[in-house]
Amino acid sequence: MFPGGAPGAALLVLRCCLACALASIVFATGWKHLAFLALLGLLCLGLLTPLVCAFVVVSVLLELTHLRGTNPVQLGIILVATSAYAFLGPGAYSVDARLFGRRVIVSTGPFRSETDDET
Repeated sequence: MFPGGAPGAALLVLRCCLACALASIVFATGWKHLAFLALLGLLCLGLLTPLVCAFVVVSVLLELTHLRGTNPVQLGIILVATSAYAFLGPGAYSVDARLFGRRVIVSTGPFRSETDDET
C-alpha cells in the first residue's frame, strides 16, 4: 500500500505536482480558496490522501460554473489525475505511511490450507 524506493519518490513528486497544478484554480470567494489551499497542503503532506483527493475533486466540480479563465481540457486532465491518485495511495514518503505503516495480514481462518507453512 505504501511503496518505497523509486515508486514512492515518484508518488511524492506526483502529489506535489498535482497540488501545484490545482493551486492555480481560483474560487469566487476568498474563504473557499483558502480552504482549498489547506486541502492542497494536506495533499502535499500525504495526510488522508484518498479522502483529500475526493474532497478536492468534488469541490472543483461544485465550483465549475463559477471558475473563469480555466482551460476545460487541462482542468479535466488534472481532475482525472487527482481521482486516479486517490486510488494509488500516498506512497512511503507521506504522513499516512508514518501514521498507518505497512501491515501484514496473516490468515488463520478456515480458508487456510494444510500445505501452508507455519510462520
